[in-house]
Amino acid sequence: MRPRVGATAWRSFDRRDQRAIRARLAAGAPLRCPRCAGLLEARPTSRLLAVLPSGARGYDLDCRSCHQFLPLIEHTPQSLRLLRLRRLVAAVRRA
Repeated sequence: MRPRVGATAWRSFDRRDQRAIRARLAAGAPLRCPRCAGLLEARPTSRLLAVLPSGARGYDLDCRSCHQFLPLIEHTPQSLRLLRLRRLVAAVRRA
């Protein structure tokens, strides 16, 4: 029997778990999954790479047993400028 498609899909951690992971990251503690206590592995590129503005860098922290990830994005001044321009264009189009 084949597994369901949704059962193997990667999902982002919910906000509560994201806050817990970020707090452990800031404290310098070993990174563990808040759900299963497994080690989080750093993935060199982010799954959100397609939607990031140019110049921004990102990586993911993955829990392989839960199939959940936390994207960590590092913006540069250029990428923040592009992000603001995108928001401005979207606001003008709505108006």
